Amino acid sequence: MLCGPDVELNPAEPQGGPLASKLARTLAKSLPLPVNIPHESDDLAHVAQLRYNERENRFDLEFEVKEFYKPLDELTSDFHRDLARLPFTLCLTTSPTHFLSNAFQAVGKIPILEFYHFRKSRLARLSETDSQRPIVYHLYGDLSALDSLVLTETDLLEFLVNIVRGAPPLPAYIQGQLADKQTSFLFLGFGFQRWYTRVLLHALQTYHHHHSSIAVEAESFFNNPDTRDAALFFEKEHKIAFRQHSWVQFATELRRRHEELGPAPTPRKLLPDGPMVFLCYDTRDRERVRKVEEQLQTLGIGTWRDQQDLRGGDEWDRRIEQVVRKQVDYMLVLQTPNMLHRSESYIHKEIKEALARQDLFDQDQRFLIPAILEPNAGLERLKYLQSADLTSDEGLRRLAKEIRDDWGRRRSRSMENA
Repeated sequence: MLCGPDVELNPAEPQGGPLASKLARTLAKSLPLPVNIPHESDDLAHVAQLRYNERENRFDLEFEVKEFYKPLDELTSDFHRDLARLPFTLCLTTSPTHFLSNAFQAVGKIPILEFYHFRKSRLARLSETDSQRPIVYHLYGDLSALDSLVLTETDLLEFLVNIVRGAPPLPAYIQGQLADKQTSFLFLGFGFQRWYTRVLLHALQTYHHHHSSIAVEAESFFNNPDTRDAALFFEKEHKIAFRQHSWVQFATELRRRHEELGPAPTPRKLLPDGPMVFLCYDTRDRERVRKVEEQLQTLGIGTWRDQQDLRGGDEWDRRIEQVVRKQVDYMLVLQTPNMLHRSESYIHKEIKEALARQDLFDQDQRFLIPAILEPNAGLERLKYLQSADLTSDEGLRRLAKEIRDDWGRRRSRSMENA
């Protein structure tokens, strides 16, 4: 989910318009020459630039922005609470408010808060999470670091240049999630009429995805003839379907329909000393592998899966040995025709490391487990090992039992030798 500035309204004054526009009007009042053009007085980047040019003091501008948002720090809204009840795991926002993270806390979740600093690199340790621990990532900076905020037109240009160059880069996990071709996006009040949106979405790699995304925009977007070409561009290049709705009604209806589906299956509680299984797969099979992962977790098997789709490069190269040899207890190679046709891939290096670890085990114990998701999809180099047939749910249940049984024998042997 990507939330733009247009959905951020003061919960106490929802009729006052977007907070970014209200902040722009507040800053405009302090200018010696009033900004008389209506659309310019609502343009935060433009007004903030005039405000900065007048005094050439970034600290004064940051102080005014901080004072504007300070009374809103602990607030949220029904709109944000409805969104928080949905199973989002990653939410990007262009607003510095904490309405969304406050809403997650209000419904009993534990949000993970991070932000992009366009002026300098900062360490953000983000990894795979779940709907109970969603990531809220502030693209335009955070109020805890005022110099990270994208306020003026100059800031906006520097932000766009830096995010396109990857200097500093977005966290690897977020890059991977956005670049995943199976990902669909929900844009809420993102403001596709703004000139820089095309650049930003290109930098975020939201194009050429396999599934359509939805953008919910205000009535003003559809009434403006200048935005029709923008809508056609995004529909064609990014497979984004535009919808006109009240954001509040949209969030309420989305939550209602989700609740009608009923609760998701509750996974078995994993034991603290239970087995962890590395899932080795071709990235083109991501959606199928995700379902296998969910079923294994429901059956009480912990999983480790490279969600980032960033296997190339030095970072993954260094991590393979550490993960395969030290962080997991089994490797499950999920074979499909896609994998068979990969003549050069990090998959083969993962398998090589797994075979090296398999050699450390006794003959009656397993570490590397080949599995087939389609008939006749076995890799030649793994044919000497017994493969699990996962073409049916029964095969998956049988495999989960075999892993639990093998893990139990392995633990018993370890205790006997202790």
